[in-house]
Amino acid sequence: MQWYDVLKYIVIIVVMLGVLISLHELGHLITAKIFHVYCFDYSIGFGPAIIHKKKKNAETYFSLRVIPLGGFVTMYGEPGAVPEGMEEPPIERSLNSIHKGKKSVILSAGIITNFILGFILIGISSFAFPQYYYAYGGYQSETVSINYVHPEYSDQALEYLSAHMPADAQAKEYIVPLVMYGANIPILDSEVYLYSSDGVTKLEEEPRVAVYYPSSLIEARPSSDFIRLYPVLKNADGTIVETTAAHKELGIKYYPNTEQSVGYLNYASDTFQGAKFTIHPHFIRVKENMKTSQLVEAYKNESLVPTNELTYAIENKTCKDVGMKMPVIKSWNGWDRGWQDWGKKTLNAYTAIGQGLASLFTPGGIKNLSGIVGMTAALPTVEATGGWSNIFFFAGLLSINLGVFNLLPFPGLDGWQLLTTAVEGISRKKIPARVQGIVSLIGMVLLFALAAFILVKDIIGLF
Repeated sequence: MQWYDVLKYIVIIVVMLGVLISLHELGHLITAKIFHVYCFDYSIGFGPAIIHKKKKNAETYFSLRVIPLGGFVTMYGEPGAVPEGMEEPPIERSLNSIHKGKKSVILSAGIITNFILGFILIGISSFAFPQYYYAYGGYQSETVSINYVHPEYSDQALEYLSAHMPADAQAKEYIVPLVMYGANIPILDSEVYLYSSDGVTKLEEEPRVAVYYPSSLIEARPSSDFIRLYPVLKNADGTIVETTAAHKELGIKYYPNTEQSVGYLNYASDTFQGAKFTIHPHFIRVKENMKTSQLVEAYKNESLVPTNELTYAIENKTCKDVGMKMPVIKSWNGWDRGWQDWGKKTLNAYTAIGQGLASLFTPGGIKNLSGIVGMTAALPTVEATGGWSNIFFFAGLLSINLGVFNLLPFPGLDGWQLLTTAVEGISRKKIPARVQGIVSLIGMVLLFALAAFILVKDIIGLF
């Protein structure tokens, strides 16, 4: 990755976090103003102020600070003294002097803002940008699914295909079917062996399964970039998992073991330099008015296959291109489809956040937490698999995540203040300001310690 790409992703994540947190604090500010709570300062960022101004006859300063990774609103009545150089407002303007219900609205306004903003950003993702797909939807049934790709061929590949196809056919008429295993594992070939450079000596006795795994959907790239060779899936006792009757009928002999993402063959390993492997994709000629339900029958019909043998070589720690590119597949959502996509993405966002929170209570769950470094490192993959649509979805997911995080009843977060407000309202007894200040300070120290830990973890993870 070039330095300017790194800079681009840093700028994107800083702007993203700055906007999300600034609007979170703006939610607090607006509702505080509505209920006449005195606000000393609305700050974007932390640390020393670059700008610290207020309009004539206004009461709230606007501050822009040097560290653009957050923000805050300083309200009268919060733990801590009145800012130096400012007069103490009338007591009725204090956050603690208004009705508990109004105080709760102010405290929850930032969280609600993040939730609403998350919905809006996901909506922008669904409606304002094209959606990218790894393949076209093909035949779907209860027992088997086949998707497909229309490859783009180099001149050399076109010559090779032309020599193996009927005289009345064209290479562009052929598709590459992808037999689905599970929900998202497209199999190109279920029995692939690694051979030495002479093509004679077998390097591994057991076969591997070739899976089509696109790492980029926003640019056409060689098929060699998208092939992962996984080991065969086995049972706990070491026996090979038997394929279903429907998959057997399609020639699928083995399933890939994708449980460990790093379990596929590493082309950069010195062990496999110079090795070769051959896959046998079933090229299918798409006839005029051909229905997708006919894909299965065409898949079985060898007369429609111009060639089902492509040999790849592992050279210079990469898989060598054979002249077959996988194209960009994109489309814009219409009105109905856009709402469906928005609903699906929103559900996925909440599901992901819920699973993330649940994982924190499992052994080693804290490793799943990520900070600004981890989020920045994830952006290239986010963009590659969906362009700006994915970046806006990522921003929406992050906004909802910020809302959920601030809702947690932990000292220093909005959820803690909501909890103490509820306790005071039910008990009708005020928690001493000194106690609140000490607890909030402890909470902030713990939060900063957690942030530092995550920062170090993410930096180590880069290497």
